[in-house]
Amino acid sequence: MKRTLQNFIGLLFVSLAFLTSNAQNLVHSYTFDNTKSNEAGTATFGTGGNFTNDRFGNAQSAFNASGFQISTNGTVPATGNGARSIAFWIRLDGANSGGLSVYMYGAQNNNQAFGMTIYGAPANFIRIFGWANDFDVTQSLQLSTWYHFVVTHDGTTCRLYLDGQLIGQSAKTYNTSGGTFQISNHVFDDLRMYNYALSPAEVNYLYTNQPGQVTYYPFNNSFNNQSGNEPFSEPAVTQWVSDRNGNANSAIRFTNVSSPSAANISNLPFGSLQRSVSFWFRTSAVNSGIFRYGTNNSLATFGLYTNSSGNFLLQRFGNDHNFGGTCVANTWYHVVLTYKNGVARMYLNGTQLGSATSSVIINTGVSNFLLGGNGAEMEFDDLRIFNYEINAAEANSLFLNNTLSNQEFVTNQKKSTLYPNPSNNWIYVESETAIQQLELYNLNGQLIKKSNHKQVLVSDLPKGIYLLRIIDQNNYIQTEKVIVE
Repeated sequence: MKRTLQNFIGLLFVSLAFLTSNAQNLVHSYTFDNTKSNEAGTATFGTGGNFTNDRFGNAQSAFNASGFQISTNGTVPATGNGARSIAFWIRLDGANSGGLSVYMYGAQNNNQAFGMTIYGAPANFIRIFGWANDFDVTQSLQLSTWYHFVVTHDGTTCRLYLDGQLIGQSAKTYNTSGGTFQISNHVFDDLRMYNYALSPAEVNYLYTNQPGQVTYYPFNNSFNNQSGNEPFSEPAVTQWVSDRNGNANSAIRFTNVSSPSAANISNLPFGSLQRSVSFWFRTSAVNSGIFRYGTNNSLATFGLYTNSSGNFLLQRFGNDHNFGGTCVANTWYHVVLTYKNGVARMYLNGTQLGSATSSVIINTGVSNFLLGGNGAEMEFDDLRIFNYEINAAEANSLFLNNTLSNQEFVTNQKKSTLYPNPSNNWIYVESETAIQQLELYNLNGQLIKKSNHKQVLVSDLPKGIYLLRIIDQNNYIQTEKVIVE
């Protein structure tokens, strides 16, 4: 597209790190989005606790286990001295000099347990315990603060990571028994269990992977993404053609019907992570592949293709799903394909076409992202990949406006004032009505911070210009420019 776009889209560029693809590696994934069940629906935490706001302020999107010890009926990640990883976000809701348990499984016998306890009031050290086979890490922690922890064991060494950084390790040999996995005393989110030791890069990915847009390819006479890198390969015959609006050289045509174009895209959502893929396409014939990535193992591919009847099918390498619909050759279509919590949804031209629910969790493999090259000539435009599930309104907005949201940053009659501005510390908001939420964005549209109070801290941000979105109790929205010194 060569139109000027006002995109309310967060661009996220983090380190080159991918989650492993082997279907045996991810044992359980709990998002706690108003459910105690894992994404596959095969294991559930028991009675007790309640749902609360997550670290982004989303309601009913984290699990409060304060005052409880709650067990799941799912399998444990590993027994004996097997490799394992436990990754989770936690908000500390209490401290005790005698220790407050975080998680545990196994038996309360010598070297037969595997768990984590935080000690001190205030909290000042962490114990990774095997029941008389422990190691301690000195670390100050604050109450009501979100932290990301990962505990790994590779068969010889147990490691503890905090917010993506290694803070302690010890040589260990365990003999962990089975039993149930239990969490307690705090607020949890995005709990994942693996039967292998995550690498430092994978740990960092889990910590830094904030919801946002992974990449955008406008295909305006360039194989590169909007940032000028990670190009798609150039098959033998490739042409630049007019897009759906008639703009010259603003869409790409792959004429090779047997060899797809590939791009090595950083931070593609692999494994069971939620995702959305949005694009425009036109095909010369039905019964052809549109896009895919992953590996040729059961449930390890994520993609879309059409059959001889023109129906759209979700590709998972086994257990594919027919969304229905009718694709007509030489017609432009807008597609959004999403995945979250075991459910895939397809939107066609802004309207949901269908959904696919699986009792088996997907585990998309690590690979390049492939376009076309499977049965027909294909044209593509405005390819966007997100690392979260966009909703129906956002899918419709992408179809109508090529933007994630049709809410633009506008300033109407002012009801709020800011001070001080510029600032290098706190920025305060004075408003005629009660403040519901403050949202701070950079100039790329990336959400930087949220606050439910009348102030936001900017001392930890790079100098520059930001946009502060003020939402009051009546859902009136005002946006102001903020300068951080």
